[in-house]
Amino acid sequence: MPALDVITIGRSSVDLYGDAPAYPSRDELEFLLARGVRERALRHDADACAAIEAHDRHTRGAVVLGLDAPEADLAASFRIAAGFPLVKGFAVGRTVFGDVARGWFKGEVDDAAAVKEMARRYRRLSAIWDEARTGAREQAA
Repeated sequence: MPALDVITIGRSSVDLYGDAPAYPSRDELEFLLARGVRERALRHDADACAAIEAHDRHTRGAVVLGLDAPEADLAASFRIAAGFPLVKGFAVGRTVFGDVARGWFKGEVDDAAAVKEMARRYRRLSAIWDEARTGAREQAA
């Protein structure tokens, strides 16, 4: 069996929409900037949004998944995703709490420091998303 790349996996997930009778209130997308496949990834993201809009009339939008990615990778993904009106925001739990939780479980971080760091990370990612959305709107105008 050949290895699957991010584009193949993404296209396969888009194919699953078809006429499936599932109606989530929002969809989750992995906006990817894999090295060497930027243009293909961008086409995939457009295809994914088109498939959701065509086959899921009940959706209220999509969110970008963080998948424990570093901030720089998420910022690049946010810049792409913000250009798609279907995308309403992000869901990046592990990116916000993953490292902090690992330190907390090991006793390296106390409760107050963990809460403070998670809040800082979430505020930072929110600002990055807001900047990306503002930039996309300005570019579209």
